[in-house]
Amino acid sequence: EQTKKEKNFLQNSFYSCFLWIKKNQSEISTQSSNMSSRSSLAFATRARAATPGATPAVKRSLSSSASSSRRGGAVGAGARRGGGGKNAAFSSVLFSSSHSHRHRQHQHRMGRRGGENRGSIGRGFRGKMTTMASFSSSSSSSTMQQNPDGFAQIDLFSPSKINLFLRIVRRREDGYHDLASLFHVIDLGDEMSFAKSSSETKDTLVCEDASIPLDESNLVIKALNLFRAKTGIKQYFWVELKKTVPSGAGLGGGSGNAATALYAANKLCGDVATEEELLEWSGDIGSDISVFFSTGAAYCTGRGEIVEDVEPPLPLTTKMCLVKPSIGLSTPTIFKALDLDKRSKAEPLDLLKSLNADGCTYENAINDLERPAFSKLPELGELKDKLIDATKEDGAVVFMSGSGSTIVLLGTDTVPKFAMEDDDLFKSKVRLISRKKGEWFVPSNV
Repeated sequence: EQTKKEKNFLQNSFYSCFLWIKKNQSEISTQSSNMSSRSSLAFATRARAATPGATPAVKRSLSSSASSSRRGGAVGAGARRGGGGKNAAFSSVLFSSSHSHRHRQHQHRMGRRGGENRGSIGRGFRGKMTTMASFSSSSSSSTMQQNPDGFAQIDLFSPSKINLFLRIVRRREDGYHDLASLFHVIDLGDEMSFAKSSSETKDTLVCEDASIPLDESNLVIKALNLFRAKTGIKQYFWVELKKTVPSGAGLGGGSGNAATALYAANKLCGDVATEEELLEWSGDIGSDISVFFSTGAAYCTGRGEIVEDVEPPLPLTTKMCLVKPSIGLSTPTIFKALDLDKRSKAEPLDLLKSLNADGCTYENAINDLERPAFSKLPELGELKDKLIDATKEDGAVVFMSGSGSTIVLLGTDTVPKFAMEDDDLFKSKVRLISRKKGEWFVPSNV
């Protein structure tokens, strides 16, 4: 009898609570909304305040993110820059609603240029603002943030490379060429942001540069397709690319993007592959991609996909600058114009020994592709001659990188006056960079 009374009491109590909640549902919803608004405003106010010990980059990022949150708009540019490029610090606010809703909003806002999805990764995360705890990967080279849904965004620097020497060994039966070259990664690079996508059918690549293809012809998408094929993981990704490295430059900018995409996808999926596997796989989609899985300096043979790590032959502080005309060169075109009978006779390993013993000289800074490049673009040969004349007093060594059309000035980072005054020329001060295994490349402080 006592148990029956207690059961009836509990049932009546629950029913009374249910009726009260239903009656006051509208008021509860209003109060909850007001509390959320006050919480968001409080966060935005705190974010705009000077953060003790924060670097200027962090302060700018916090201010930008807070301003965006109050407008209900996109994550600010400071947050999008994140840890990539020259900014080592990263701080951002991600806006989360249901993930599929974010994806639909993202596609709607980014639909441009022939229906392709374009825009900002940051603008893909909108809705209710949520403060998140950030965490760093094992490397200082990347910054990752995770939202309450378990999705993460990682910002990475995507470097480029130069060839300190480039010998063409032979033309192969399949039409490719075997080469022997000393590649070195440099700190001229692009900024890339990656996040998991809710799409089950495609990756989304966005880039403000209208000359960059966003479909499967882009090495970034090829790299992500390769990652899925090799690992069996069906995850798709959002990628935002901010270009700095010029195309058709002989700097491997697109290859660097592909290598960075493989590294990022692997990180976002829990390091399912080793770096050695990523290096091996990368040769399936391009010859220069593998060098970015070296530690910075690499002696490469085969098509360029056989990579042997070597100690940097030059100090990383070596002064350098790049000069490139507005016209780019197509690598296949240059190789077709190559006359094998007019190549250098120098042994590649002798060039490597000379570089280590004597530093960079005109005797070892040999590029077999200079002659065909200058035959296709005589202005490039003329530019090299002018740069040699203008930098004689600096003791610079001037040579072309890769298949062109970038000219490297090694030994000085002062661009000659005539080049500085020519707005059609791309100019950039650069440095050699390296990395530790398990980390990714970061730019120098120059």
